[in-house]
Amino acid sequence: MNRFKISAVVWPILLLLMGNISQAATPISEQTLAEKLKAYASISSLEVDFKQTKTLRDMGLQLKSEGHLKIKRPDHLIWEITKPSPISVSLNQKEILIRSGKGADAQTQTFQVSDAPSGQAVKSLTGLITWLNLDSKAIAEQYLVYAIGQQSFRFEPKQKNSTPFENLEMTLDSDGHLKHLTLHELSGDSLDIEFGKPKLTSR
Repeated sequence: MNRFKISAVVWPILLLLMGNISQAATPISEQTLAEKLKAYASISSLEVDFKQTKTLRDMGLQLKSEGHLKIKRPDHLIWEITKPSPISVSLNQKEILIRSGKGADAQTQTFQVSDAPSGQAVKSLTGLITWLNLDSKAIAEQYLVYAIGQQSFRFEPKQKNSTPFENLEMTLDSDGHLKHLTLHELSGDSLDIEFGKPKLTSR
């Protein structure tokens, strides 16, 4: 094959690859994100079942659990683990309520976010409020958003020290509902969450 023929074959491939790289490196706009999350734009609350896997990198462990999520806008979240052991975390921007155990072994702890014993854990929980509210404006203010598939997106924090997450990846189902969320933490640990079909309440 002569040089002209090689160029005729190679250049279109290079241009295609360069175009894909350029597209992948350009964040999508808040308006595009809002369009993708429009199923959540006018809700006041949501409930959904989930299955999650917490990976502890340094220990080489994977912890699997199942539960139910409730959100009442603007900032109330209940993250309830039902299996393998019951625990419920209810929080807003000011207060955290933790219930664990059953019957005689049940325990309840309440404390202010500002007095929480683990700053990193609280950052993770309060960060989830913004996230699981699926408020496109609030998310776009804190993250650069990249399309990595037709219904999949990667979120990178604009200020690395303002969040415990290195990045997050989200996949929506065909109806625009949150299907899969992976949180990559700065520590190297990760949380992988699969969501069921949500029950949404409109305003």
